[in-house]
Amino acid sequence: MGATFIGAAAGYLILHPYAMLVYMLYEREGVILQDLAQAVVFSFKFKMLPMGIPFALLGGVAGMCLGLWLDAKKKRAEAELQIEKLEKQLAQLRR
Repeated sequence: MGATFIGAAAGYLILHPYAMLVYMLYEREGVILQDLAQAVVFSFKFKMLPMGIPFALLGGVAGMCLGLWLDAKKKRAEAELQIEKLEKQLAQLRR
């Protein structure tokens, strides 16, 4: 759950302004730093919310996938550790 929220926040706070910057760089010629700063500020206006929501959803899905992968990796490591313990106990019982 935490990874999903972090991914959604990253999608809205990082990916969305980044897409606005890239769009501005390719849309206009002679872009100056002030224009880029205005694009970042504009990306957080209420008017841009319909564009920001898909970026938040994309980030949320990516975060959820990362969280599920990390959880599965942790469970696999725990299972492998448990198997090693059981194999040691079995070896002791066979003696």
